Amino acid sequence: MVEDEEDHMKRKHPKYYEYIQKREKKETLSICGYCGTSVKNWRKHVQECHPELIANYTRKKKPKKKEEEEDLSAMFNLD
Repeated sequence: MVEDEEDHMKRKHPKYYEYIQKREKKETLSICGYCGTSVKNWRKHVQECHPELIANYTRKKKPKKKEEEEDLSAMFNLD
């Protein structure tokens, strides 16, 4: 069992360690507007940490109204 994973990676797998470091730098972090935490995957974070927000939003969403058909008889002089 490795106690210090970072030190182990530097010593035993230096090229892979560099690759991981570069990849982590490229990953963009988002800041959650609700709790201020820096997160990599904002959607997953909201689903896991703020399910009440999703529940509130789905309750507030109004159903779409069906469009009523127009009376075209006046346009085509069908009276």
